[in-house]
Amino acid sequence: MKRRLLLVALCAVLAMFTGACSSPDSPKTKPTASASKHEAPQMPDSAREFTEEGAEAFVRHYIETLNNSQWEGETQAILELSAPTCTNCHNMAGAIQDIKNAGGTFEGGLLVAHSLTTTFGMDKTIVSIESEFTEGSVTLERSAKPKHLPASRKDLHFDLAYSAKENSWVVDEIATDLK
Repeated sequence: MKRRLLLVALCAVLAMFTGACSSPDSPKTKPTASASKHEAPQMPDSAREFTEEGAEAFVRHYIETLNNSQWEGETQAILELSAPTCTNCHNMAGAIQDIKNAGGTFEGGLLVAHSLTTTFGMDKTIVSIESEFTEGSVTLERSAKPKHLPASRKDLHFDLAYSAKENSWVVDEIATDLK
């Protein structure tokens, strides 16, 4: 039963964020994640600025942190960049943690941002990106066979809020459009 729930959770997250139902003309990119330890990325000072450029730097940092969370199975850093109400953020982190706790692994399947467009506002800022998820695989648990993750392209929309008190951005929600 636990495995079935894990698979359902994984499929929901992968369908939302990796284009599990991607089009046949999706790009084929070799996986680039390795089994070696990766240091958690440090937020650049520019990602703390309450500017359009600061919001974009924050989203690039968020993506780098998300990829690192996938490599390492450590999701605390991504959760710290996400609002408690960000359902998709917490679903992604939960699926990554469940797979790592079961002895599973990820290979490839990295998020790469190709271009960013920002709608800057005092109360809400949206950073939209044309992104690619590289081809990869996921092994749900230690003894399982790897499941193929096809490469895909998606438009992702990061709804951000800025806290002057914390001098930092936070992801309120992530929405997707399948290309």
